[in-house]
This record gives sequence, C-alpha cells and structure tokens, in this order.
Amino acid sequence: MRHAFRAAQQGFASIRHWPATCSARIGVRAFCAERRGASSNATAQFPYDRVHEPVLLNEVITHLSPGQGKVYLDGTFGEGGYTKRILDEADCSVVAIDQDPLAVEKAHQLAKLYPGRLSALWHEFGKIDALQRSFDGIVLDIGISSGQLASDRGFSFQTDSPLDMRMSSTAAHGSLRRLVPAEVVVNQFSGDKLVDIFRQFGQERFARQIVKEIERRRAKTPISTTRQLVDAIIAALPKRYVREATIHPATRVFQSLRIYVNDELAQLQSAIASAVRMLNPGGRLVVVSFHSLEDAIVKKHFRELDLTQSSEFRILTKRAVKPTDEEISRNPRSRSAKLRAIEYSNI
Repeated sequence: MRHAFRAAQQGFASIRHWPATCSARIGVRAFCAERRGASSNATAQFPYDRVHEPVLLNEVITHLSPGQGKVYLDGTFGEGGYTKRILDEADCSVVAIDQDPLAVEKAHQLAKLYPGRLSALWHEFGKIDALQRSFDGIVLDIGISSGQLASDRGFSFQTDSPLDMRMSSTAAHGSLRRLVPAEVVVNQFSGDKLVDIFRQFGQERFARQIVKEIERRRAKTPISTTRQLVDAIIAALPKRYVREATIHPATRVFQSLRIYVNDELAQLQSAIASAVRMLNPGGRLVVVSFHSLEDAIVKKHFRELDLTQSSEFRILTKRAVKPTDEEISRNPRSRSAKLRAIEYSNI
C-alpha cells in the first residue's frame, strides 16, 4: 500500500509543480532565523476575520518540524492557524482540506498570500487516502473551531439556532448530505438510542433523565432549536448540579450529538490508518484531540505501530502533550486538548 502512495500521480493541478525532491533537513529555528527577515508573510494578517485561536500551536509546529522544500497536509484547516504557521516557519508547501465548505473558502483566500505554496480543497479528513499522494508531515485537529461555534448551524448552546450540527450540509457539497441533522436524531431516534449516544460520546451520567425529558417535550412539539434542547437538558438535571456545575450543563449532550452526527470517531480511525501510510520517510503525524475517546483511539493506533523493536514508526510523545496553564488561561477551550505525534523513521 505504501508503494502505491509513492507511485501515485499528483492529482491536483495547483500543486503539480511543487518540488519533487527536498533539501537536507534544516533545523526549524535556524532556518526561520535565516529567512524571517525576507519573509513578508510571517507577520501578515489573515485575509479574513478569525475568532478561533489554534490550540497547542507552538507544540504542533515543534513536533511537525517544518522543513525547506517539504510538503505538508493540514487535514482539518478550520481557520488556518496551523497552515499559516507552517508556511511561515519554512519555505514549504501545504495541502489544506476541510469538510466545512466555509473553511475551504477561507483557505482559498489565505492561498493568495502564498502563491504556489498552498492548495485548498473540500474533503473529509477521514478519506485522506483519496488524495493519493505522500507528505512530509500531516496535522489533524479533531475539534470544533470557534468560528463553527459562532455559526448558526447549532453547534453552540450559547446562542439560539436551528439544531443541525452537520459540518457540511450545503447543496454544493452533496456527499455530506447523507449526514442526519441533530434535529432528526433528537426527535426521531428511540429513547434507548439517545441514551447510548449521550453516554458513549458525551459520558453524560444523567443521560436517562435527560432523554426522558426530551421524550416528554417532543411528544408535544418537535425540538428544533438549540434553545429548546438546552431548556430540556436543564429541566432534567438536579437543580444543585446545575447550580454547582463547572461546565455548562448542556456541554456533554451537545458534544455527543456533534460527534455522532459527523461520525467523528470513525473518521478519526480511518484518517490515522491512512495518514501513517502517506508519510514519506522521516515524515510525522501530529494529532490534537479534545475528548478522551478520541485520545484513546490515537494512543491505541500509535502504540500498535510502535509495538516492536523492528517497527518503522517511532512515537515522539511518550505522554500526551497538554496546554500550559498560560494557554488555558488565555484560551479556556484548550483545557481538554491532548497532542500526540509519531514519526515514520524508515530512512
């Protein structure tokens, strides 16, 4: 399979002329110091409004170790925090993909700052094997961006919007219209199925009580907005728990619905299995996750690859890298983030 990726043709016209060979690896710090003075993009502003701060940004770059002439894949572009930093760190190229068409539009705007170095396309990160090419590094951020939370697609319990939660649901991107919106899940799935979803993907200990309240309310009128769902959740919970909760009482239910609707765990497993076969010798895969189930999947895959002394892979993070107290203070959404990295070392 690995040889198939090595021999695959370059499928995207915009990256057809990228360097086929790379110079010797240059230390990131030394190289950046050499070219930063001549780079006009390193301090350039993003060409669009951003509300998302990339989590563990410095740690991602350290473990990815961008090098001159190399090609990287950002499998979850979001608002481009990782991609821009990679391009600023070294004279390299990036393929940026995202299943959210709004994110891809931003990637195309960012590409204008890096002529010939950034290619953007709409694509599910769980199907990266369809790209049919190899990379010197791949980064995956398995979370939701602040921009998506601020959208009107039902990801946030802080604002009232339609209960959708699909990462992509536009007519122009039909292959993802197979996804069932959260409204259908909440109103049409059986009570037992909802309990399973809330427990498995959200680890919600009050799942049964919440589902009973949802069933009572949906029997009278469909739950079609985030506000209606939040009200049902809070009504089902013990008043003392709501009063003393350290996170919003609806957090786990919303998280579980988003993970289920977008099939995120299955996509993650597929993405990792494909990504490790798409790495060039010396290439690295860096994954940032935000949920214990996601981290367990990453940890298991990496350990299986690094199980024997003859393994072609080397785990770079014996323990998950977590954000510093300073980052958590600056960006509270980073508090649950964990980074793991692995290298294909068959050089």
